[in-house]
Amino acid sequence: ITVQEEALAVHEKVNALESQVRAIRKMKVRKRRADQIIEGIEKLRKEQASPSELLGNLSEKIPKGLWLDAIRQVDKKFLKKKNIQIVFEDGSKEIIMVEGMALKESVILEYSQNLQRVEYFKSVIMYKIEKTFLLGSSVWKFTILGHKKAVPNDKPEKKKKK
Repeated sequence: ITVQEEALAVHEKVNALESQVRAIRKMKVRKRRADQIIEGIEKLRKEQASPSELLGNLSEKIPKGLWLDAIRQVDKKFLKKKNIQIVFEDGSKEIIMVEGMALKESVILEYSQNLQRVEYFKSVIMYKIEKTFLLGSSVWKFTILGHKKAVPNDKPEKKKKK
């Protein structure tokens, strides 16, 4: 066998393996992308407060003489639709609306202060308190807005040009 024939045989073997090499490169790229996605998901998981944890925090802070009617996660569109004009400064778009009733105004203030100590919230705003009647007795109906702390993945909203 001549050197040229041997080189040709090696070249044919290399060409035969080329498709396998391309397939391996594609798999490496896909694996890298999958690793990035998994890493992103894990990061989100660590930064996310679970709904049960939040509900636990909200309910364990309830003083005697106060009860909750609704807890909902709302966004700025919802607030705008309800004509609630509250401006939050950072990029977090998540707001927890807590609605309920209390026997005394002071109990609502106590609950609001308790919520300010919940790690999940950046700020807590007493939005509305009004006296109403329930089964012939006066009670205080309230709405509290809790502004969720922004996490690194939250992006500030871009201001629209007019």
